Amino acid sequence: MAIDLMNYEQLTQDAMRTVVKRALEHVVEHGLPGDHHFYVSFDTNFPGVAISDSVYEQYPEEMTIVIQHQFWGLEVKDGILRIELSFNNVPEKLEIPLMAIIGFFDPHVQFGIQFEIPEEILEAIETMEKEEAAKDETDADNIKKINMDSVEDEKPKAVKDTTKTDKSDEENKGAQVVSLDAFRKKTD
Repeated sequence: MAIDLMNYEQLTQDAMRTVVKRALEHVVEHGLPGDHHFYVSFDTNFPGVAISDSVYEQYPEEMTIVIQHQFWGLEVKDGILRIELSFNNVPEKLEIPLMAIIGFFDPHVQFGIQFEIPEEILEAIETMEKEEAAKDETDADNIKKINMDSVEDEKPKAVKDTTKTDKSDEENKGAQVVSLDAFRKKTD
């Protein structure tokens, strides 16, 4: 079997992403025609994806949005899909890099495309996740150190010397500082 040095698979994926981009741009300019509507699936961990923490908690790896009746502010610019949707009657703004899209489907005409995220991007994501985990670990260590430093700050700095003769006997009943030399044998 011949080796594909042209990387036709990736060229095809790139061309199909252009189809998705142009379909979305058409909706930006003209609205959704007829009964067309889109299901767009994307990787929520892809660099540049911006969704709220509450949405991310529900969809920590992959999410599918429906672009049909209730959406606002649709924009496709600089390789990013920006849209506002309602989740449980709460409006949410989403930013989705087009490269994060892993599926596009228009059920009106049974047109669908599945995408694979290029290997070099997956590797970059994995590296970023490892760096983030290391940073989180370092941050946790720093917090522990700060907490320990604050405990150290709360410790008494010195024992109060109550051996002074100008204080009354009542005040001198507390702890006293005694020199260890008083207990050592004298060698003179």
